[in-house]
Parts: sequence; C-alpha cells; structure tokens
Amino acid sequence: MLLTSDMRAVIETCQLCFAATVSPDGRPNLSPKGTIRVWDDEHLFFLDIASPQTRANLEHSHSQLFALPIVPREVRDELEGARTHYAAKERCLFCDIVRQELGEGRRVVADNSDAVALAPYASRSPFETWILPRRHQSRFEDTPAGEVAAVARLLRDVLRRMDAALEYPPYSFVIHSAPVSEPTDFYHWHIEILPKVTRFGAFEWATGFHRNPTLPETAAKVLREAM
Repeated sequence: MLLTSDMRAVIETCQLCFAATVSPDGRPNLSPKGTIRVWDDEHLFFLDIASPQTRANLEHSHSQLFALPIVPREVRDELEGARTHYAAKERCLFCDIVRQELGEGRRVVADNSDAVALAPYASRSPFETWILPRRHQSRFEDTPAGEVAAVARLLRDVLRRMDAALEYPPYSFVIHSAPVSEPTDFYHWHIEILPKVTRFGAFEWATGFHRNPTLPETAAKVLREAM
C-alpha cells in the first residue's frame, strides 16, 4: 500500500510514536516511546525507543506498533513455508494444522465455534500457544467482527489458564497477518502467545535454535486442566 500525501503529512507533522498502555486502574493511556520516519513510498520505520524509565513505565499491559522497511526473517520463513505447502497440496497449511490437531486432541488447549487454541507441535518455548480462526482468512483486518470477538474470548480464556497454571507469568503475544502488498490466499492469520517461563541463553543467542524442556502435549494438558 502506497503512502498517500495525507499520510506523509501526518507523519511529518507528528513524528512521535506511542505505546498504547492500560493503567493499573484500567484506564487507557498513550506513552511517547520514540520517533517515526518515512523510509520510502511504502515503508515507515521506528527508531530511538528511549524515554526515562521506559521499562518501569511499561510494567503493566501495553501494546506496541512497529513499521519496518523489511520483512523479518522469521515472518518471511513462515510465509514461504505456507506458500510452499499451498503450492504442493493446494490447501492452506494452517487449515491442515487445525484439522489435524482437532482430530488428535492431544495439543488442543481450548476451543470454541470459531477458533482453536493449541500448543504447536514444534513449540519454541514452554507453554507457547497459538490461537487460529477455524475459518480460513489471510488477514486479521478482513475478519468479520463476530469471529474477532470469538478469538478475543478464547485469548482471554487461554491467558486465564496460564495465570492459574503458571502463577501469573509475564507474556507476549503477537498477531501474524498476511502482508497487504501481495496476494496471500495461502496464508492464515493467527495469534502466538509466548509466556516467559525460561531464559533465552547463550546457546539460543549463538545458534538461533530454540530449546524447549516441556513437551507441547504436556503443556496443553496442564493448561486444559488449569480451569
């Protein structure tokens, strides 16, 4: 999607970027965390995340939006894997995962009529959980409101299970959605939740490999039984 002249004017007028946070009493809040610049006609970039006591300011729930001039390697690899599977099978990789996991049941954490939460077969860390819509949809922004609400309810359910089973761990979750600049019928948007219960050590930093001491089947069972 090309940046319009109006978009560029807004960015050049107000170059501060914000983290959307929720205050401890539940009130929404915006905190300036850096600056945003135009890279070219299609890309923005975010820089200089520097503010006094940034970490302390963000101890409560918050969201951050980054616009990058490149597609990160991990996202690119996921896209290429989905594209290759679609070319070979003429089916969506993630739809196949949902069907297989629902059929086996061992790695399913919870589900409802529109979405399923599961521990991925090759989980990168203990209790990693994905939430996928049952119906194929490439882009989050194109999903009907009712399905988004169902995914949100399942997200809340999974986070409550993690709180109960893991004693309120810190966590991050991200939405993986198809790029807007190319056809991506092969892709399937989803949410990935990563509770932080182990440390990312020297081996991981040096190799880019992940070590997970907890079987996904065990993690899913623990979360199923947590509530």
